[in-house]
Amino acid sequence: MQDMFMAKNRPFYNSALTIQISPLPESDTIGFLTDRFARSGIRISEDNCRHLIRMADNIPYYIQLLAAEVWQYMVPDMHEVRQEVIDECFERVVELKRDYYFERYDRLAALQKRLLQALSVSGENIYSADYIARHRLAGASSVQKAVAVLQDEGLIEKNDSSFFFADPFFRHYIRNYAVRRYAAERN
Repeated sequence: MQDMFMAKNRPFYNSALTIQISPLPESDTIGFLTDRFARSGIRISEDNCRHLIRMADNIPYYIQLLAAEVWQYMVPDMHEVRQEVIDECFERVVELKRDYYFERYDRLAALQKRLLQALSVSGENIYSADYIARHRLAGASSVQKAVAVLQDEGLIEKNDSSFFFADPFFRHYIRNYAVRRYAAERN
């Protein structure tokens, strides 16, 4: 989306201002979650709200997605959300989206896959020689090209000097499924 307004060769170049939207205030999100669960007779503690928000990287869409999965899990006969339920529902969402994630991941070049695996651990100082060596990536210029592709695909985003996954569930998929598959293929 950003390319549509920022690239000189695109028709909407410079026709809009770009603004950085910061995360929602945690207290507002906690209030919203506790209120919405309470409407169904379900209690959720502030600590569990914080856990859910953290699991969703404080991204409103993913908070809503995870909260909806937790709510569906709870509705039949449970009345208080526990952290284990949030964790289980997080895994359920990843499992539901596994085929989609596999397709997205499988289409990428080897360096892009390795970079995603590295970013699933840390997105800080990714052009440093230490980061590149530790994650067995190519040179900094190759990493820059891989970053550009991953950003164009909408898989990663940049905030100040660090990179992060646009979808926290995809990060979890990479960290827990793709990395294992990659390790198995190497053996």
